[in-house]
Amino acid sequence: MDEIIVRPGIGALHGRVNAGFIAGEESVVIVDTMYSPADGRDIAAFVGKHTTAPVLAVVNTHQHADHTFGNQVFGAPVVASEACRKRMADNLQSSWSPAELRNFRQTLGERLEGLRIVLPSVTFASGLTLHVGKAAGSGAAAQDRRIDIRLTAGHTPGHSMVFVPDQGVLFGGDLFFVGRYPFVRQAHTPSWVAALEHIKRLGPEVLVPGHGPVCDAAETLRQCDHHISYFRETRGKCEDMLARGLGRDEILARAGEFPRFAAEGYERMHQLNVGVILDEVQSEAQAK
Repeated sequence: MDEIIVRPGIGALHGRVNAGFIAGEESVVIVDTMYSPADGRDIAAFVGKHTTAPVLAVVNTHQHADHTFGNQVFGAPVVASEACRKRMADNLQSSWSPAELRNFRQTLGERLEGLRIVLPSVTFASGLTLHVGKAAGSGAAAQDRRIDIRLTAGHTPGHSMVFVPDQGVLFGGDLFFVGRYPFVRQAHTPSWVAALEHIKRLGPEVLVPGHGPVCDAAETLRQCDHHISYFRETRGKCEDMLARGLGRDEILARAGEFPRFAAEGYERMHQLNVGVILDEVQSEAQAK
């Protein structure tokens, strides 16, 4: 994995999934913990190279295992939206049950050894602000570093983003899949679009996406527009085909006519995404 210092006191660990840290003179906050206790230890080692400040909190942007299964490593409160915590608690009886975790272990092997799933102990309805002290080495006149955590929904009902105003750094979680197909199985795409429109207005200087490389301001804007157009065009094509009387199976058989998002995962993810967004459009139409 690549270790990247994106701004003073702010780092990103980039691999198949991204995590990061935000440090001040008094404490440090971890953003997402990847897929296993071993990943969590890798994040902790990266953080330890750049700060000796204690960990104030771990933030989970959403409930998926590839962002939460390293939580146990840090021995600190886990912070997330109320909806995120509820989904994680529900998962303990379903996709994270002991039987299902055996399948995880077969895939990840020894990296998952010793897994203890840690749920958020601090939750919020719409947002929360954390303070970690002044940025290290920033001088007596520097302002305290504030970390704004805000519920966005979109990718999942409980998804949140993390913004550091003094450096314009956004940890966007899985609102952003850079260079690969977005995972929409638990998504609400109108909320996702609304979140991306908000981020465009916010104008971050640096984006750490949930998946894919770190982006500068110009690339962040391009990624917002790319995601927005993909969702809007896919929904529009679903609406058009439904209006012309095509059934679900007929529409899925014509998935090749829908816009592609990325080369990676095209065969695996493209038709799946069309089907999920089609179901979303149909459900909205039936509710009117």
